[in-house]
Amino acid sequence: MSPFQCQLLVRHNIEQTADDFAAADVHRFDTVPVTVGSGDACDCTVHGEPELAPHHFTITATTDKSGFQVAPENGLTVYLNANRVPDEGGSLTSGDELRVGHATFRFQRIRSAVGQTWRADLLVQCTKLLIGIILLVEIGLAYWLPRRLESETLLAAEAQRQRTIMLLDTLGRRARKVVRKSASDSLQQGGAKVVADELSSMADFVRKHEHNVSRAEWHRLQLGLLRLQEILGSLEDNKAFPPSPRVNVEGNVIQILDKHQAETLTR
Repeated sequence: MSPFQCQLLVRHNIEQTADDFAAADVHRFDTVPVTVGSGDACDCTVHGEPELAPHHFTITATTDKSGFQVAPENGLTVYLNANRVPDEGGSLTSGDELRVGHATFRFQRIRSAVGQTWRADLLVQCTKLLIGIILLVEIGLAYWLPRRLESETLLAAEAQRQRTIMLLDTLGRRARKVVRKSASDSLQQGGAKVVADELSSMADFVRKHEHNVSRAEWHRLQLGLLRLQEILGSLEDNKAFPPSPRVNVEGNVIQILDKHQAETLTR
């Protein structure tokens, strides 16, 4: 589309009311310059107006191509919005009215919707594309996010189950080893057997209900195993049952006799 499309709405003031363009002749032009007059050689020919010369005025683009301007031919009279147009011409904007005698020309610059610039078309297409991408992302998130969260929950539960089972197996082996090593210490061995039995009971529970245990139950099992791990560590380090202090019988007897002798001498 040319950036200089325009049209002239021509009204004969004697035949029509001063503000009525409804029945006006419409002359549309795809580019400039546009010559106006009564002669057939003009781009816009208007008959029946005695004051209109064969070539009366010309509409052209401004020097910087940013708008339109009108210039009369050879000093002819043309009024622009009730002001006479100078011989060198004057600027013309959409909605301005030109008058020659009893003929009025309303100038309109055409900016049709179909004639949107390529930049506007590109902007519209980009906007549509962006909206489509946003909708696709929202649909994808609505579908993917719940499944992602569910998957992460299942993975976390499975990881906790594996950690608990591995800790249970490790502690079971350690407890059995402490039982064997503490054969000479009945108290130490008894404590190790209690821990081993508790671990064995927990292992039986896991084997029977492994696939029905909730994540919270796995957590409680893991906490119980950590407490048993502390006890087992104390048994391995021989700190669970510290030896009783050795009684110095001979020294105590001597101390008592010395005290008794001292009391006898003071009497």
